[in-house]
Amino acid sequence: MQLTEFTRRSTLSCAVLLVFLALMSTPSWAAKSSPGKLHAAMIFRLASFVEWSDGSSSDGPFRVAVLGAEEVADELERLSQTRKLGGRVIEVTSINTLKAGREFDLCFVGDEIEGSVDTLLAQQTPNLLTMSNTSGFAKRGGMIQLITLGGRKVKFEVNRSASEQAGLRISSRLLELASKVHSADGKK
Repeated sequence: MQLTEFTRRSTLSCAVLLVFLALMSTPSWAAKSSPGKLHAAMIFRLASFVEWSDGSSSDGPFRVAVLGAEEVADELERLSQTRKLGGRVIEVTSINTLKAGREFDLCFVGDEIEGSVDTLLAQQTPNLLTMSNTSGFAKRGGMIQLITLGGRKVKFEVNRSASEQAGLRISSRLLELASKVHSADGKK
């Protein structure tokens, strides 16, 4: 009886992992795409494995701010026409400056706006998922850093401590797939 339960759980775990890996694989259209398109696709996929502690995941639109990274903003806008995140309609807004306050669920800062990263990280806005493709973003306190390899593949780093301080819970499955996980205790 115990072996059957173990087998069932193992099979279910393997199936979930295979589905997740399929979701994380680069779609055929993205393999020929620019880094901006790859980042937009990854933003949607990664955000779906985050749980907001304030319950915002069930009410109203999922609000995404993009600072810089025009191509990412355009692709997110295009994708939001046919996709939802956690059953929520997605609203994408390109912004010029970072304001304090809880206007968005996710903020992506493009690497061309390097100076704004420190402003974003200093605000420590509760329940705001922060992402960037800026070098060292996760190490400096950002939650998810996208890293493009050879223009065709994207890996990511996660700062678990930063997400927990903001009241966000990142799925353990996502943490297992991260190339590096930064935490307060220094463990992966």
